[in-house]
Amino acid sequence: CEKAIAHGWQLGTHGLPLMGTGDWNDGMNTVGSEGRGESVWVASEFVTKLYSSVSFEDLNGFDAKYLFDSGASIFDLLKSKGNKKHAISYYKQSADSEYAVLEIVNDDAPFLVDSITNEFKLRQIDINLICHDMFVVKRDKKGVFECFDQNGSKEYVIQIHIPNRFHDEFSK
Repeated sequence: CEKAIAHGWQLGTHGLPLMGTGDWNDGMNTVGSEGRGESVWVASEFVTKLYSSVSFEDLNGFDAKYLFDSGASIFDLLKSKGNKKHAISYYKQSADSEYAVLEIVNDDAPFLVDSITNEFKLRQIDINLICHDMFVVKRDKKGVFECFDQNGSKEYVIQIHIPNRFHDEFSK
């Protein structure tokens, strides 16, 4: 499951992960043979794990496409982190987006969530959504993401959604 997610996150024309081809007898052997077959399953597995620490009530006010796009963004950051101790991204999904998103991928450091949320409280910035999870990642010697692997290194993913009105303050 995790290897399928790791290798399957190339997006197709509808914004879903491409699924490639399957075994000759599984009925899916030619679905992705021309680079067009997309998989809702691969996308939902990663996004489900990412948002597993968030209650349904907290997710309820968010559009599914917004959450999927946010999941794709943090996955790209996870893949691009390389051998660095951390990677950080801050963005708005669109000019009219209600939220700005802070993303952090860090070597296993869950205490960071408390430090960041306390800083937002000190600045009187509401947090609309926060999700975090630990992934075990295998990278090659150059730090290139290979797959999710229980024998890999722990990397902690944090995603914080705040009101868009603070975007200019933090993007400096």
